[in-house]
Amino acid sequence: MKPIEMTILAISCIAAIISVVIAYRASKKQEQLQEQANEMAKRANEIQEENNRIQASEKLLGWHDVEKYVNVIIQKMEDDGFVPDFIYAPIRGSAIVASMICHNMKRRVPIFVGMGIAKWQEKKEPTREGYITKKLSEQGDYVFVQENLPVKSTDRMLIVRDHSGSGVCFSTIQEHFSEFYGLQKENVKKACISYVESRFNPPDYFCRTANDIWFPWGKNQ
Repeated sequence: MKPIEMTILAISCIAAIISVVIAYRASKKQEQLQEQANEMAKRANEIQEENNRIQASEKLLGWHDVEKYVNVIIQKMEDDGFVPDFIYAPIRGSAIVASMICHNMKRRVPIFVGMGIAKWQEKKEPTREGYITKKLSEQGDYVFVQENLPVKSTDRMLIVRDHSGSGVCFSTIQEHFSEFYGLQKENVKKACISYVESRFNPPDYFCRTANDIWFPWGKNQ
């Protein structure tokens, strides 16, 4: 083999080796970049999961939280100088909160509990013997208020809910007791643990705002 041929062969071998080295390094770099991307994606998922956990924990109340908020409501009532003659709980978890408020108040008062029904599909309004039907929404939500309660026109009333999404239930109950029993507006107060701030004026006594919230007895929206 002539010297020139040997030189060309050597150069070709060196070029091939360089190409292999470059390709290897590029492959390793690609692997490193992919590993970094995977690690970043993993970290992003962990951060999202942590944010979801924190958000869920803020919406999920335990019994200790409920009792704390009940005491806040009672303290606000005392600061306001308002002592109800009776408490009215329209539906569902409202009765639990009303019972806890009554139990922790300095003065025990009667509690009246209504009945509620959601997403009623029939054209005819639902009825219950001994109750007056009150419509809350076009989506078929109703509350049933007892007839002939031992209520006087001079009584002070506290309407209690766990969570209020629109304020309609509050206003419906207040209007009913004003119409049927002659209760004065200034003698009716509204209380709840949480309410949706953007939808209506705040209740007289509340603890927090939330679009939806989990109580120990279920979710409210």
